[in-house]
Amino acid sequence: MERINHLAVWVAAIVFFAFGALWYIMFSKAWTAYIAHPVPGPNAALYIGSFILGLILAYATAIALTRRPEDQTLQQGSALRCSWASPSTERKR
Repeated sequence: MERINHLAVWVAAIVFFAFGALWYIMFSKAWTAYIAHPVPGPNAALYIGSFILGLILAYATAIALTRRPEDQTLQQGSALRCSWASPSTERKR
């Protein structure tokens, strides 16, 4: 844990939270109209929970990328991102 840049992790969590808020602001009306069901208004627990989960995700990513010194390359970061984006790259038969 001594190799993790804690400031970068907190900044990533804040950016994750801000991106989620922006996404919700942009698409909440369309989504609510699509599901044709009223959505209860947001509360403090929703915001706190979202930020905490973003912080956990940021720390998990930091831990995954700092296990070994060679994991600090762009190639390793891209490979990690691609592995999270597509859970399975194997062809199922």
